[in-house]
Amino acid sequence: MLPGKTKYIFIICLAVAVGFPVVNIAFVFPVFTNLLTANTEDEAVRLARHLATLVVDQDRQLKNNEQIKAAVADLSAPFGLEKLKVFDPAGTIVYSTVPADVGTVNNRSYFHEIVARGGTFTKLVRKDQLSKEGRQVGVDVVETYVPIMIGQTFVGAFEIYYDITDRNNAMQQAVHLASAVPVALMFVFLVAVTTLLVKGDIAAVARTEPMREVGRYESPFYFLLIASLLIFASELAVMVFFFPGGYQAALAEAVIDASLLVMITSPLLYFLLGRPLVIHIQQRREAERKLDEARHAAEAANLAKSEFLANMSHEIRTPLNAIVGLSHLVLKTALTRKQRDYLGKIQGAGRALLMVINDILDF
Repeated sequence: MLPGKTKYIFIICLAVAVGFPVVNIAFVFPVFTNLLTANTEDEAVRLARHLATLVVDQDRQLKNNEQIKAAVADLSAPFGLEKLKVFDPAGTIVYSTVPADVGTVNNRSYFHEIVARGGTFTKLVRKDQLSKEGRQVGVDVVETYVPIMIGQTFVGAFEIYYDITDRNNAMQQAVHLASAVPVALMFVFLVAVTTLLVKGDIAAVARTEPMREVGRYESPFYFLLIASLLIFASELAVMVFFFPGGYQAALAEAVIDASLLVMITSPLLYFLLGRPLVIHIQQRREAERKLDEARHAAEAANLAKSEFLANMSHEIRTPLNAIVGLSHLVLKTALTRKQRDYLGKIQGAGRALLMVINDILDF
């Protein structure tokens, strides 16, 4: 298996590959959104200054609903307004592009604590989310409250809804196109590092077991590499075919989403599947190594036993055979009765001892 330092390199590469897009998502992308919101707020303030000259009479009071309607009725479409309201100082709606809103009172704290004191209040409302007035919008809008100030006197306020759907989509497409290349490079970087780890893993196993042919499938990083490529290809195909934007935007979005999906799932695949597999393979190979060592030790012990028994057989049986054989020859010579008795006992004891030794050595 791979040494510990190489595994740490893999973990660091994962952190870099995942951290780069995460930083973009958490810090870079919101900057563009905030910039779009701020620019739209500036447009709303400039428009409100112009509208203030149309809705305030010579007595520095708001005109009535019909007068305001006549003054601003044709301004919504040219300025790209999704909705427009005019409030009196108490927060009552005196004019709205939706007539049913007229007469409704805004009692929310931001109106009386921020707008009524001369401050501008802005919120970005995404499609299908609720605005500050509790209305679900059907497009991306920037909701801006702009006070109408005559000197230091608060005489009313505008609530201006700018439809920013097209600008927001254009900005997101530009950001995605700009981000697709570095994110794709991070993915390629991750794949390259994983490929090197596969080769290193195989080389490490080949050094420890030079007599065995090692396959790529034996490296858990090979599984991680194949899984990452399959995830990337699947996500890329899904995004390209189902993304509603143009071809370039679809491709950029697909590359980003597929790369992010792989970068997010790679640590999970490694720590939940790859690393346990590494540990299992290490334990199994360690058990196989110990089994081989025990087998070699047993074979060496058997060989030593065989050599010992062969030596013992020769060293013990040779003198015993001499004793038995010579006593047999002596018994054929002329002997006294007493001598023959002694030699017979020697020969019988020698044969009995030889039988015992044969049983022991042959066991």
